[in-house]
Parts: sequence; C-alpha cells; structure tokens
Amino acid sequence: LFVPRVEGHESVNSIGTVVGQHASAQIQELFQEYFEWKWSLVPESASSKGLYDLLHGDELNDMSLNYIKKIPTNCNKFKNRAQAILDSVKTNPRTEYFLNVLKYEAKACIQGFQQEGYLLAPISFMNGVHIKLTKFFKGNNMKLRSLKDFQNAIKRLRKIPKQIDEVITLLNLGIASGKTHANESVFRTKDQLERLQVRPEASEFYEIFKNIGDFLPQLDSSYVQSIQIEAKAVIRGKVLPAFKKLQNYIHGPYSKHFR
Repeated sequence: LFVPRVEGHESVNSIGTVVGQHASAQIQELFQEYFEWKWSLVPESASSKGLYDLLHGDELNDMSLNYIKKIPTNCNKFKNRAQAILDSVKTNPRTEYFLNVLKYEAKACIQGFQQEGYLLAPISFMNGVHIKLTKFFKGNNMKLRSLKDFQNAIKRLRKIPKQIDEVITLLNLGIASGKTHANESVFRTKDQLERLQVRPEASEFYEIFKNIGDFLPQLDSSYVQSIQIEAKAVIRGKVLPAFKKLQNYIHGPYSKHFR
C-alpha cells in the first residue's frame, strides 16, 4: 500500500513547520489535508506514533478492496491540486520542492496500484497481519489514559476478525489473478499462528489489560475486572478463532497456489 513516511511523534499541525509558515493558506491546507489523509490510511501506525488527534481511538487498518481502490483516486486528486498551484502561483524554492515531492509520491501511488500489489496481503513470517497486530496490542502503541481508551482497545479487538476476512478476500483475488506469495515467505507462519492459540489471559493480545492499574491507578477495581473479563471473552470468542481461520486458509487452500 501507499505508506506514509513521516517519522517521529509529530502533532497534527506539525506539517506547517515543514512546509514553512510563509506558505499561503491554500498551500498550507493542501499539505495538511495530505498529511492527515496519509495517516488515515494506517490508523494503527498513527496510533503508534501518538497522532491521537487524527483518530477516534477504535480504528484498525481498513483492508477491504473497496477502501483500497479509493486510494489511487485520492492520490490523483492531491497530485492535480499540487500541479494547479505550481501552474498558477509563484512559490519560493522550498515550497516548490515540497509540492513536487507531493506530486512524486502521488504519482508513485497511482502507478504502483496498477501492479495490484495489494493482492499480496500481509501474511509473511516477517510482517504478516499476525505479527503487526500482536505488536500493536503490546507496549504503548495506543492511547491508554482513561477507561474509554481501554474500551476502545476492546473495540479494536472486536474488529480483528473483519480485518482477517479482508486479508483472505485479497488473497483469494490474488489466486484468481496469479499473484500469490512464495512458499519461502509464508511456510514459517504455520508455527507462528499456532503459537497464538493459548489461553486468553496468556495471549499477547491481553498484555495491555493485565496491568490496567499501572495505567489508571485511580480506577475502581470493579471496572478493572469488568474490562479484563470482556477482553478475555473477546480474545477467546473472536480473536483466536479469526487467526485459526487464517492459519487454516493459508496452509490449506492458499498453499496450493504458493509460488
């Protein structure tokens, strides 16, 4: 996918300092919209970067074909807006440089999507969906400063089966198009996925819920227990079955089409 390359824990408004405060309101608005749109494509990464102002707090990456196919259309709109400014407005060299960078990225996005690389949905042993999601639910990758934040984390858990189904749909389309993963990049995932099948309280997806008191020492113990019970139920009833479904698909029907 078209992946953002902004680094560090930037605030939502930090793009202004990159472009230059001297840039016109029209140019500032273009870059701000582009900045926010790129991060909206990968809310898991945005959350990990601390860009909470861009999020509702319960998002996972949307990997549906319908959503993915809108990306090059939006890239083209941003490219055209940048070109229109270059054609009609005299800008200083710094601003012109960043407008051309935007155009370059957007053009690469449009051309890249023609290759349908999204049909190689992330299932490798190095960066598969099972790797990135377990990492996301460990450590400090989402805002956990209130009871609502932990409730949002549970909402994210509930959305994992949908993302897994979207991955399977893309892989099925890849089979039909002759675009499939190589055995070498996938065969190790069988053991990785199998290791996810543990008791909910031992799951990596439960780690942030184990020590809620460390995040919210003021929270009443009854609320803590309620959140923990719900998290374990969702992991047991939705998350682990979804990954077992993915495991059975990859190392069942899909394996017959490995390159």
